[in-house]
Amino acid sequence: MKQNASRLLNIEVGTFEVKGQELELALDRNKFLHDDIKEIDSIKKDETSFLQIKSVSEKNGKVILAYKIPDHYRCLKDVKLENKAIRASLAKKIMTQDILNESIYHVSLNPSNIWYYPMNHIKYAYRATDLMPFSNKHDLLTQYKALLLSVLTGAPYEALLDNPEQANQKHDVLLEQIIKAKSVSDLKKDMAGIEDFVSYQEWQNQDKKNSQAKKKLGYTVGIVAVVALLLIGLVHKKDERRYNALMSSKNAEITQVRYVNQIKTALSKKKYKAAEGLMAKAGYSKQKIANQFMKHHAWQYVLNNEPGMLEKVIETIYQKGDKNDILTLAMPNNSKSSLKTQLKLEKAMINYKQTTLVNQMAFVSNSKILLRMGEAFLNNNDSNDAQNVAEKLKNNGNKVEGRYLKALIDVQNKKNDVNNAQNNLNNANGIDGSKDKDKDNKVKQAQTDLDSANSALKDSQTKLDKAKKALDKE
Repeated sequence: MKQNASRLLNIEVGTFEVKGQELELALDRNKFLHDDIKEIDSIKKDETSFLQIKSVSEKNGKVILAYKIPDHYRCLKDVKLENKAIRASLAKKIMTQDILNESIYHVSLNPSNIWYYPMNHIKYAYRATDLMPFSNKHDLLTQYKALLLSVLTGAPYEALLDNPEQANQKHDVLLEQIIKAKSVSDLKKDMAGIEDFVSYQEWQNQDKKNSQAKKKLGYTVGIVAVVALLLIGLVHKKDERRYNALMSSKNAEITQVRYVNQIKTALSKKKYKAAEGLMAKAGYSKQKIANQFMKHHAWQYVLNNEPGMLEKVIETIYQKGDKNDILTLAMPNNSKSSLKTQLKLEKAMINYKQTTLVNQMAFVSNSKILLRMGEAFLNNNDSNDAQNVAEKLKNNGNKVEGRYLKALIDVQNKKNDVNNAQNNLNNANGIDGSKDKDKDNKVKQAQTDLDSANSALKDSQTKLDKAKKALDKE
């Protein structure tokens, strides 16, 4: 297939159309937050890590982005056709580049958004400002893991975001390093080691071909894994501790497999105490146990194992619309005092203890907690304290949250204006015309005031919708 023949490439926000050496992305205008197309002009700036943008335009309700594909560059979706050394080199370059941390833009790591030229040239296509559509469904580490595994194995990136293990069905210890990485920094180190090993292996294979030494070695899977680890150890000065840690990890996985079905059954039947014990026997870390309970909405068991997940638990409960569940929670005795204080504050919001909230406002800096506090004030018709929270958010640099809360306050005030105007109209209509000759004028004025109040409410609601879109992208 001709590399840049006409084809379609899907990413999170839309679909690219490849036309020879050009790339075009047409997105719905209503997904953007700008008022003037010039507000997103910064993406036109030439940067070595991105494809050159030829034009940005609006037409027929679409924002159209046109890119130039450099000569000889290929879409990363096709990297599976390359040999292992090239794929490993490109994966290492991706981590060295670390576009998600180094760029000011929101960048998709979908292979359809990435273009390469062997051995280590990488360019990204779509980059978004805060005014443009982008996806933040997965964290940086998850995205990098999925991309590296996709490059190295050819497995679909989208599937690996939620299930990276499917790329390692043959239990390759090198891929296991990527899957088990705890941070982006760890991924960079691991990828450097993997690239060293793969390059060394490819060189050895070529040397054997040249010398016509084509003997087939009957290694078992286990021996291959050990040899691979030892070679990586040689490249990295015989890092014996790393080798032992990885071998321990493999043994732990075998133990976990024995319990996996029992754990699933216990969780599905909501026998959480039993499930907790089984996961402990299987060698699950506290974090992994908490993550399992998180999936099953067993909030108290999440906190029992990982108190630091309190904010995530609260956010999820609010998203589900079951905020009264928070009233049933308790922090473990060994939790940090700050977490215990936060839970008390969250309960005060739900029970609306106004004095407690006002007294604690000065000590809260977390924008998410402040926003929930502001909404609690507003839901209880305390717009003055809600306004104070909005000002604090703004002063703390949380402009998006501050704008959203102010928009909420404004909508509520406008709703009150509409209610007052409607009452005035009802009163005017109730006037006895035989006793008040000015009734018609009063009704007309009251109707005008109501129409004006409704119009103002509509404008405020539009601003709130825009502020909500910006907040959802945070």
